[in-house]
Amino acid sequence: MSTFSHDRPGILLLLALAVFLAGCGASDRDVVERKKSLELTRGELLSSIRYGSSGDSATASAIAIEDWKETASLYLMALENGQEQEPETRRLVERAKRQIVVQRYVASRIEKAWRTGRFSTDSAAVRQFFLANAGLFVFPRALYSVIGLYASDAGKCARMEDLLLSGLEDPDELLRQASVIDPARRGLNTRSIGGYRNYEPAASLAGIYGDLRTLIEQTPSGRTSAVVKIGDSLYVVLKVIDVADAGAPLSFRQAYRSAERMLALQKQNAFYDTLLAEARKKYP
Repeated sequence: MSTFSHDRPGILLLLALAVFLAGCGASDRDVVERKKSLELTRGELLSSIRYGSSGDSATASAIAIEDWKETASLYLMALENGQEQEPETRRLVERAKRQIVVQRYVASRIEKAWRTGRFSTDSAAVRQFFLANAGLFVFPRALYSVIGLYASDAGKCARMEDLLLSGLEDPDELLRQASVIDPARRGLNTRSIGGYRNYEPAASLAGIYGDLRTLIEQTPSGRTSAVVKIGDSLYVVLKVIDVADAGAPLSFRQAYRSAERMLALQKQNAFYDTLLAEARKKYP
C-alpha cells in the first residue's frame, strides 16, 4: 500500500513560499517547471513531496507540479493586482521570512554541534539517564524473542525440532547443522537465527504467514512448538526464547538505543535553550 499522502494544504503552503521566495539563475537542467520569471527547481520539488516507492514518486511529483502551477498562476495574477504591496500581506510575508531565517539558523547551529560531538554520549551517561528515567522504558506491547527454523518438508523440520530440543545455543553451530539438514532454506534460517536476540511483535516476526503469528503467541516462553506447515513446501518449528509482556520494564540492554537517543535529544534541547538565552541577553 502506498505511503504517499496528498496533503494539499501543506503542499500549497510549501509551494507558495517557494514561489514567493524563489530567485532566478537556476540552470535549465535544474528547472522542472517555469511560469514567466518563476521557476520550480528539482530540489524544491523533491523537498515538497513524500513517497514510499519509485511508483509513488512519479505520482507525487505530478501532483506537486500541478499544485505549483496553480499557485504560480494565482501569484502572478495577485502581483498584477498589487496584492504584494497590501499592508497585511507584507506583514505576513515578513513574519514568514523571520520564521524561515530563524529555523534555518537554529538548524545550522544544531547540525554543527552534532558534527563537533557536542551531543555525544557514552555508556556510563546512558546508564545514568536510564536509571533516572526507568519509568519511560517499558515494552509498549507484547514482544517476542524467537528462533524459527524452516524446512522444505515435515521430515526435515522434525530433525530441526530435535536441534532446538537438544538445547544447542550457539547460533553459528545451530545454523551450520540446520543448513546440513536443508540447504535450500539456509537464507531463511540465517535471518531467523541472526535476529533471535531482538524483541519484536509477533506480527512482525510472522510476516505474511498468519499461522506463524498464532504459533508464536501460543507457545509459552522457553518452550519449543510443534512442526507446522505455513506455506507450499515450507514448514517451521520455533522456540520462544523469551516473552516481554506489554508494560513490562525494559532492561538496560533492551533500552540502550532509545535511552541514548533520548539523552542526545535532551542535550540538543539544552543547547537550544542556551542559544535562546544568548540571543535574549544580546537583544533583550
